[in-house]
Amino acid sequence: MKPGRKLDALIAEKVMGLSEAVNAYKKYAILCQIVSEKEPRVMSSELIESVSLCMAWTGYSGIPFFPRYSEDIDAAWHVVEKLKTVDLSVYHLSRALKLNLSFIGTGYGWRAEFDLENDHAGDDQTMWWAEGLTAPHAICLAALKTCENHEQN
Repeated sequence: MKPGRKLDALIAEKVMGLSEAVNAYKKYAILCQIVSEKEPRVMSSELIESVSLCMAWTGYSGIPFFPRYSEDIDAAWHVVEKLKTVDLSVYHLSRALKLNLSFIGTGYGWRAEFDLENDHAGDDQTMWWAEGLTAPHAICLAALKTCENHEQN
C-alpha cells in the first residue's frame, strides 16, 4: 500500500484507535467529492454552504481528522509510541516492542522492524517488519502487520 490518506486512515483506526475520526473523515471525503464534481472550479455560495454542511455533519472543526502518519516522521513516531503499549500476553510474551529502522538504499527505501527486546544476552527477536518508500511509510506498514497479527490472536 502506498503512503497517503488511505494508509493513514488504516493506521488511525487499527493502530491508534481513532475509529470515530476515520468515520468522520470518510463522510467528509465523500461529501467533498460530490460537491467538487458538481462545481469543481467556482466557489459559489451553494458550494460554500455544502462544504459548511459537510463540516457540521462530520464534526469537522478545521483541524485534520488524523495526522499524515505515512508521510510525516513526527506522526509516525506517535505510532511507534502507541505500539509500545500493545499487550503481548496473547503471545505469552512479557517483553516490550522496540523499533529498528534502517535505510536500505537509494531507490529501495526503508525497513522497519518491530522486535521483542531480549531480557538477557542474545539477539532481539524480530516479530513484524515491512519495507517502505520512506521511514514513515515503512513504520506504518510494519505497525499494521503488528496490529493485524495481534487482532488474530
